[in-house]
Amino acid sequence: MEIMKGCWILVMILLLQGSWCSDGCLEHERIALLQLKFEFISSSSSYYSSSYYYSHDYDMPLWGVNTDCCNWGGVKCNTTTGHVVELSLEGIRRGGDWYLNASLFLPFQQLKNLSLQGNNIAGCIKNEGFERLSVLDNLELLDLSFNHFNNNILSSLSGLSSLKFLYLNYNRLKGIINIEELNYLASLKSLDFSDNAIEGFKSPH
Repeated sequence: MEIMKGCWILVMILLLQGSWCSDGCLEHERIALLQLKFEFISSSSSYYSSSYYYSHDYDMPLWGVNTDCCNWGGVKCNTTTGHVVELSLEGIRRGGDWYLNASLFLPFQQLKNLSLQGNNIAGCIKNEGFERLSVLDNLELLDLSFNHFNNNILSSLSGLSSLKFLYLNYNRLKGIINIEELNYLASLKSLDFSDNAIEGFKSPH
């Protein structure tokens, strides 16, 4: 009886900690993903790509049809905790320039890789830029390539001290870049500025 009682206590502790998730997906993160879906679709002036809904294998269910968001296209979860750790939202949004609300990624506290490649993003809405993601201590990769960001994006990235990989190739950066704005990215291993109109770099130091 004591052994059984101890097992039940252990089960309850694991459930309360969120370590077990019956459907493989945390409810608050599933809701946050559906909010992202609305953000991308509502901002699109034409059509949106099926890649938003399907994995590269084209065998995963539509976003929202299945309750297990870990099986949604472009979403990868930690198999133990159920937390979303990777989001690949590439080439979803079509149309002209638009401005992202980066705060929509805050619910994903264990997020490690975020790719927003090829979405015509020109920047973020006021006070909701990438600086808000400084609380995501596990964020290591941020892919913003093939968008429409200008030089203003650099100051909003300075607080992302956990970043190891930052891709800003094929954007609208131009002129002389003040590299000092990226000094706080102490963990950075790879930085891609290629295929912009950059003429050079400067730093007071």
